[in-house]
Amino acid sequence: MAFRMRKWFEKNKQYIQEMRPVLNRDALFSDTSGEYVLPPYPASGEEITIRFRTAACNVDQVFAVIGGERLEMTCTERHQDFDFYELKYQLGDEMISYYFEIREGHVCGYYDARGLVKEADPKACFKVKPNFSVPEWAKGAVMYQIFVDRFCNGNPENDVETGEYFYIDRHSRRIEDWGKTPDAMDVGNFYGGDLQGVLDKLDYLEDLGVEVIYLSPVFVSPSNHKYDIQDYDHADPHYTVIAEEKGRLLEDWQRENTYATKYINRVTNPVNLDASNAFFCGFCERGA
Repeated sequence: MAFRMRKWFEKNKQYIQEMRPVLNRDALFSDTSGEYVLPPYPASGEEITIRFRTAACNVDQVFAVIGGERLEMTCTERHQDFDFYELKYQLGDEMISYYFEIREGHVCGYYDARGLVKEADPKACFKVKPNFSVPEWAKGAVMYQIFVDRFCNGNPENDVETGEYFYIDRHSRRIEDWGKTPDAMDVGNFYGGDLQGVLDKLDYLEDLGVEVIYLSPVFVSPSNHKYDIQDYDHADPHYTVIAEEKGRLLEDWQRENTYATKYINRVTNPVNLDASNAFFCGFCERGA
């Protein structure tokens, strides 16, 4: 038995030595950082180097697909754990979009900004734009995103009220208990966070080491996240200041916002909108 096993091994030695493990998905990586696009902020007409990482000795070929052109990459670095493939590409004046094709035997996969996928999506392609550069103040800055409605209520007078208007099959609702578990459909629940609350916490944010504040949208919108903006020209008075109050809340049985006169006044009255924009300008100056 031992003799036959030895003969089999000798006969298949080369095949065994050349065998590779199954494609290592976790080792595949690329992005548009300075590690994988060099130089990271290229100029028009400049030659760039695009890089892609795989597990060591794990794939047959890697291609960069740029604008529909399939270009084979070269393995230029081989370490104990990883191989690095590179492609040099001459830029023009326009932004380029690209993804990767990885081949290992009969296995073919694609890699874009989502990771390894069965089919590349143009929306998820990596992009390099000539003459683009990150502002110096943003490089390495500590950024802190604030979902304004859930951060701090600095001015209770501008809070969205329960029944102020009807939105996505229900009345708006003012939440008093900040510790409650969010509802499954929470978009119409308002905790009262506003820009005055952000101002009140600037010292706290500075103590945390925050250098840049990234706010969720602050323009007029019926949702608590305000990504469905209905007026890009004015900061929402519910986040800033309501200078003139009038109108009524909806009755429990009312579903038409035609009758939501308090809400209509708050977000369309020029007095309120002008005061809101003035407050927002002051907020930006104070934050700077």
